[in-house]
Amino acid sequence: MKNNYLKGKDGQALISILLLVALALVFITTTAVIFSAETDLSFNTRKSNEIYYNGEAVIENAILRLERNPSYSGETLTFDDGNSTINIVAGPGPTQKTINIKSISSSQKFIRSFKVIVDMGTDGKTVNLVSWRENE
Repeated sequence: MKNNYLKGKDGQALISILLLVALALVFITTTAVIFSAETDLSFNTRKSNEIYYNGEAVIENAILRLERNPSYSGETLTFDDGNSTINIVAGPGPTQKTINIKSISSSQKFIRSFKVIVDMGTDGKTVNLVSWRENE
């Protein structure tokens, strides 16, 4: 006697397995896409922070150079992954100077710029920080 229960159910196991494999592929693909996006975000954040800290170091360098040489007008400094340009112009006040810094990664993807105002004092050699901000 044949078992009538299994009659017409020959492909159900195969369909179930195919559905499970499809669900697993969707899960794996989604996980890979999310992981890739997180990796890119982490890399971009790290590079942007590197350029920011390069800019801060350049500001400190510019202030130090102004203390040593009040006629210092700027320069371009090169780093491992980019460069920073220093431009010093007369400031808003009679004894003030404005230090403009632009730090750029070598890929030109990350740019951070700063504006620092210093007061040269009445003797022309004492450098006092008035403001320090990152430009938007």
